[in-house]
Amino acid sequence: MKKHLDENDLTRLVGRVVSVEEAHAALLHLAVCPACHGRLLRHYPRKGREWLRGVVGEWRPEDVSIGLDELVENLPAHFVALDGQKVEQVLGAADQVAELERLEPAHRRLIVRNSERFQTQALAEVLLEEAASFWHSAPKEAEERAELARILLEQCCEEAVGDQRKVLRSVLARAWCSVGNAQRIQGKLVEASRSLGRAECCLRDGRAVGDSETFYHRVRATLFRDQRRLSEASSAARRARISLGSSPSPTREAEITLLEASIDAEAGRFTRSIRRLRRGVGKWRPSV
Repeated sequence: MKKHLDENDLTRLVGRVVSVEEAHAALLHLAVCPACHGRLLRHYPRKGREWLRGVVGEWRPEDVSIGLDELVENLPAHFVALDGQKVEQVLGAADQVAELERLEPAHRRLIVRNSERFQTQALAEVLLEEAASFWHSAPKEAEERAELARILLEQCCEEAVGDQRKVLRSVLARAWCSVGNAQRIQGKLVEASRSLGRAECCLRDGRAVGDSETFYHRVRATLFRDQRRLSEASSAARRARISLGSSPSPTREAEITLLEASIDAEAGRFTRSIRRLRRGVGKWRPSV
């Protein structure tokens, strides 16, 4: 499971009491984790913004393998601007997650279904990131987080029109995939298959946002693998690779290579599996 940044980590970060390697690893994590990004800005609204602006805009450590240019290119769109309305949405979403965590699960669902205050894309993104952090350590909690994102996004889609609705439908597809992945990990393969069917419907009338399509094919491949439908698993993994485009990030490419290695192992193709495993590990760029 990905390690989140606690208050002590953030204090050391904004005070620059960290090594180059630690600061770089923290930035990698902040780039992909809405929860920690929001926590940084909530605890240190001025210093946090200054630190992020300085790192993204100027700092170029030469002794790390991942360039910040590549990292910034892969930042989610709502992280690129570190001020104005988008920052307020991230800050608000982080606070709303904390507010939801104080409630019983049934009450959480009631709130996100009926309160417009909780029906934002920013909150959905934070919930989906939280879900991903729980997939393997607490899959039931992951399913609950993804379900909350799914419910609020469906409410958002009812009110949206035009391109905005297409964007939200794409994010909704990712939420359904996250629900399905948590179900798969719990062994609920029939439910996972249904969730992925709903994700496919959302992708058909959505507009590609981020890695929604890649994520969909990756989860399908893992589900087919677990169902021992290995030919279909290999095909879904190929679709995931194709959806990456011509300039994929090393981490995304590594994720698919490692997935292909696991499918090969299940199929008894051990030499190919080991070769892919080595290649995937060599490309992997983990975040803290």
